[in-house]
Amino acid sequence: MQMKSSQKTKGSAPGPRENSSIYCTIPLIREPIPLVILFRALNCVTDKLILNRICFDCPDDADMREALRASLEEAKIIQSQEDALDYIAKRGIAQTYVKEKRIVYAKLLLETEFLPHVSIKSNGAL
Repeated sequence: MQMKSSQKTKGSAPGPRENSSIYCTIPLIREPIPLVILFRALNCVTDKLILNRICFDCPDDADMREALRASLEEAKIIQSQEDALDYIAKRGIAQTYVKEKRIVYAKLLLETEFLPHVSIKSNGAL
């Protein structure tokens, strides 16, 4: 996984350079994925849970929370694991599939390409 932060530039096209959000690249996915959407796809759905996972040793770190603010705001449109998986799959080869198949594709992709050393729980959660 590769992560990068993008700064807002005047007159640039929408997308990763639009703000100071943090993006991740995932194998077989054409576009960078916002970090918070990736966390939601991994079943860390609430903003508080995501912040606790990232800032696990310093939950009251105001500087870190401020650094993640743009990423959290950008991902407001995606509020569930299902929507996050669908968002990721639409940026891969499964964009023409029906939603249920896209979600299965994204789960398999995250399991086999992104985190191959992490197993899936019996209930299907990552």
